[in-house]
Amino acid sequence: MEEEVVQFTMRMEKNLYEQLKESAKANRRSIAKELEYLTDLHLNRGTPIEVSDEVAAKLIELLRTSEGFNKLTKSIELDSNGFRVK
Repeated sequence: MEEEVVQFTMRMEKNLYEQLKESAKANRRSIAKELEYLTDLHLNRGTPIEVSDEVAAKLIELLRTSEGFNKLTKSIELDSNGFRVK
């Protein structure tokens, strides 16, 4: 069974293209596959949030208990810019 594929041409700012090109090179993908991967990541899976090791350790510590999880979920709000901690 053939996979459905759409081919198209697009324009992009040169500096953004250069970033895409470097990302593709670092990930050993073609520019087209890198663009496809990043689009899928953003639209279908959500972009991962990068946090410091200190914040990650505190989050893991909180999630180890249900009480910690309840505290964490009560301290997170959703606003127009995304999630924020109260």
